[in-house]
Amino acid sequence: NGAQLYETLFVLSGKTPPGKIKGSGGDEKKKDLLLQLLTQYDELLNFLKGHGCLLNTVKPEFLLSITDYARYLKMDPYSLQLKPKQIERRHPYYSLDCWITLFYQVLKVFYLSRVNPKSFKTLPGMPEKKATIDETIHGSNIYSVSEALLLKWLTVHWEQMNSLTPRRISNFDEDLRDGLVLASVIQSHFGQCKSLQNLRQQCSLDEHYTSNAHKLINAIEGEIGMQTHLTPQDIASSSPSARELSLFVLQLYQTLPHFIPKAVIEFSGTLGDTVSRKIELSNPTNKVINYWVKLEGKEASDFKIDTEQDTIRIEPKGTYEFDVRFTSRVSRPVKARIVFTNKKEGNVQAAAMVFELKSKILARKTLEVHNMASRLYEAKSIDIEIENPFPHDVEFAVSVEHEKVARQAGAVSKPKGKQMGGAKKPKEKKSTSVEEEDIFPSPFSLRMDRDRIKLKRGEKRPITLQFLPFELEVHRCYVVLADERVGEIQHEIIGTTELPTPIPGLSNRDPVFAGTSQVFEIALNHKNTQLDKARQLVADRLRKGDKLKRPSDAESTNYEIEVTNPSYNCPMQVTILDPFKASRKPGGGTGTKEATPSMNRSINISNDNLQPLGSERRLDTGISQAPSTIMAMLPENANKLQVNFAPKRIGNSQCYIILRSDNRADIRVYEINLSVIAQPVKAALEFSCPARQTITQEIPFDNKSDRDWLIKVQANQDKELNAFAFGKDFVAKRKSFASYPIVFRPKWTQKVTAKLSLQNTVTSEVYEFDLVGQGEEPLATDHIVLECSAKVPKKHKIKLSNPNDKVPLTYTVESDLNNIAGDETFIIPPKSEKWYEFEITPLLSGSYVGSITFYDEEGQFVWYTVEVVTGKPNHVDSLELSTFVRKACSVEISLRNPLEEPLEFDVNYFGGG
Repeated sequence: NGAQLYETLFVLSGKTPPGKIKGSGGDEKKKDLLLQLLTQYDELLNFLKGHGCLLNTVKPEFLLSITDYARYLKMDPYSLQLKPKQIERRHPYYSLDCWITLFYQVLKVFYLSRVNPKSFKTLPGMPEKKATIDETIHGSNIYSVSEALLLKWLTVHWEQMNSLTPRRISNFDEDLRDGLVLASVIQSHFGQCKSLQNLRQQCSLDEHYTSNAHKLINAIEGEIGMQTHLTPQDIASSSPSARELSLFVLQLYQTLPHFIPKAVIEFSGTLGDTVSRKIELSNPTNKVINYWVKLEGKEASDFKIDTEQDTIRIEPKGTYEFDVRFTSRVSRPVKARIVFTNKKEGNVQAAAMVFELKSKILARKTLEVHNMASRLYEAKSIDIEIENPFPHDVEFAVSVEHEKVARQAGAVSKPKGKQMGGAKKPKEKKSTSVEEEDIFPSPFSLRMDRDRIKLKRGEKRPITLQFLPFELEVHRCYVVLADERVGEIQHEIIGTTELPTPIPGLSNRDPVFAGTSQVFEIALNHKNTQLDKARQLVADRLRKGDKLKRPSDAESTNYEIEVTNPSYNCPMQVTILDPFKASRKPGGGTGTKEATPSMNRSINISNDNLQPLGSERRLDTGISQAPSTIMAMLPENANKLQVNFAPKRIGNSQCYIILRSDNRADIRVYEINLSVIAQPVKAALEFSCPARQTITQEIPFDNKSDRDWLIKVQANQDKELNAFAFGKDFVAKRKSFASYPIVFRPKWTQKVTAKLSLQNTVTSEVYEFDLVGQGEEPLATDHIVLECSAKVPKKHKIKLSNPNDKVPLTYTVESDLNNIAGDETFIIPPKSEKWYEFEITPLLSGSYVGSITFYDEEGQFVWYTVEVVTGKPNHVDSLELSTFVRKACSVEISLRNPLEEPLEFDVNYFGGG
């Protein structure tokens, strides 16, 4: 009663067509049942026609059984009345044709329509660039869009498997008859099948087509586990059915993408450990699903499942956890696939599920860690003692796995300690391009005649490993010794790379003064001889036919510059020209602005107190240069590096100038050693002091060092004047403060000059002083105070000396005091002392200040200040006056003026009257 068709429609569309009857009763209801069946089929046909099925030749009565059809003819007076034999002869033809047409239309509308452009673009296994919808898909007048997509699907997978013999699949009969296209589709999704390995590529006889068809059916049913209604004869027939083969292709289109692994299950761990992973499967339907379980792959034996778990059963709406175990033998990745295919029980059909199993070894057990160091471009060797730790004789395949650890800007520091367990983590390995690996070959190489070594149980044997770094990094390598039958061991080597051996850059015997600046030139060679020698060593160890790729030989190479000493200043970049290539350019230049060496830039010096640049010096680096005729064709400043040296401290100044090319393929170090001495510290000291007086200037020394300083003194002055007094050499104690005195003692009013040099013999510092002394007029030798009475003479003596031991000293005496008397000249014998006496008679009372000066024959003088304190004079006469009370009397006092000019006296009265 059409139950299979209704079930098919429900599975394909998810809907139940209207009009389906529930069941049948007794014989009395056969007539009603017949009418219900006719109504059911009529509504079914209307439903299908409404969805696009072409069913004009299908009538409801042709879908009835032969018995019901005979009843229908009897019930319908308008129908053709046929005899039973006629009905038996015609009904199978009508019924078979209608039911086949009905099922094919249902498959075309509800099953084939699932093949559409949207699902085609996201179909697993389809390359993204090939999953395009061109005009041939929509423009065909023979095939529908879905059928055209199936043909393109076949074409794409054929080209994937047979890229050298592309072809376009244009039909479902002749193009599929030899089975090669269908086999390519299967292998593209499922992988290599044993049944499809020996297909005949050129089929000319029927048995050739039949043989390929048999192998194809065996692969589908035996290895993949699919069920098909086709036989080998259906495929290999001389006129295969395009409709049947298109349905078969549709079945492959819906089934094979499920054999592309849904996920990669990774078994990560340490070599030799057993790792277990669980695969969780779920059943979202309301029916029980059964799966066959199978491991596939060349190395599937490393993965284990329970032998009792060849089949699994998943309950409705349930889940199932499937356990897979892996025991690692080797460190390389091991791959396999686990396939879950439907075990058909009843009418339940479940899609296949495939998971890829992949091992990932995170660590090996390192037996020993070896540390070594080498300069860039220099080879060092180390002997590693290999021991067989296994209980069997082994034949190890020896390999070296290189791993970069860290890139360093300068000298590379040594690694701190060892990693726990010597774990090798491939995920930390830096990915490098093929070009970079060629330019920077692996620094580690085995010095062995062959890459295998045989060891008996417990035997030891050394192998030599060479370390030749080309990159300024810390390198790590693993010497892996693997025997597929027994196991693996490894030794870890950590290679520390240091800067290359310095190239002599500047060597100057003449010392440079601290605090000044000088400009030097370093001649740069366009070739790095250290690098060329190292690359030649690598080229010699390569096998015949292998070539070591060199960096591209350009006309110019840009270098970044690093300076290790802040006292040196140079451009941050420099361009080195190849003289043999640049000289071919017209005019000898490179023809581009970029090729102009960057050392033409101005150099900024941070020290604002530097003096103007001194003379330039060009010093040879000792590196062979190109012929002078070729070098002369380069620009004037080409292949030269200007270095400005502005030292601030004394001593030996060492500097490394590091040049790094843009691609880090060329690193050079230029060494500079220059001697720096202290620039003499010059200062001028001015002294101003009265003649025959003394002043002292202290020069401080603060010794904060841990050594005593011996200060040597050198002085130069006019010995006749001898105005300055200098001390002897002295020591400034460590961690203490000291001073050096300078004494200025002028003999007379004149300008005196001298030079003083103080040299620190420990630090080589020199301090030079220009001394200028100005003698001023002498101060009064003494202050004399004379106390006397007016008009009463007072005598006083002054003691004078003559320091000259040969010539007597004659003084001329002058004074600004009134009423003073004494010798006008005064002679003192050589080297003796003499008193000079003078007398003064003050006429007026009061206090007077004056001076007395002694001039010698050269105009020099000695003078004294004299203070005269004069009391009132005694009375000249005594006059007695008498008179009566209240009666006046008078008296006259005679005064005499001895001078020639009039005098005016002030009259003062003292007393009670």
